[in-house]
Amino acid sequence: MESAELVALLHEVRDRVRARNPETGGGDAAVALPDLMALAHARDAAMGKVAAIGTVNPRAGGLANSLVQSWKRFVSRVLDWHVREQVEFNRKSVACVDATLESLNDFNRALVGLGGRLAAQEKIGGELVDIRNHWADWRFDWEKKLAQNEMQFLRSVADLQAGFQHRGDLMDANYREGRAGSA
Repeated sequence: MESAELVALLHEVRDRVRARNPETGGGDAAVALPDLMALAHARDAAMGKVAAIGTVNPRAGGLANSLVQSWKRFVSRVLDWHVREQVEFNRKSVACVDATLESLNDFNRALVGLGGRLAAQEKIGGELVDIRNHWADWRFDWEKKLAQNEMQFLRSVADLQAGFQHRGDLMDANYREGRAGSA
């Protein structure tokens, strides 16, 4: 791979990790996300305890210790039927914590998405306020220009009507002169 391809691949992996874990996204989220690490640490500690059920603790070598360890393994096998349900319950509880942790991570991702949408809406809202503020000025100027255009139009119509009336009067006068001269 060339270095440019490698860098592009690293950026892609980083973006995927940030999308999957928004709390590591660089702090540009508009919403403060809860820290889920305490829950993850508690889950890991519980998993360690679940794995330890039914095992015997090792001790330093020797004949007495060997007999004690053999006895502990025997008792552990004998009691296996008794602790089986507890082990199953513990595993299911840890699975429940895993599902909760994953759901909370999904919730964090949704919060980051909503925070981004909210920031975009605030930007649009700011633009709308700006448009509304300028709308009043624009409307005043528009109404002023409209009134001026109406006055000019009405003057033009009055001039045209006066011109039409004058021509009509001239034609009427010419017609009467023409009839008076022929009579």
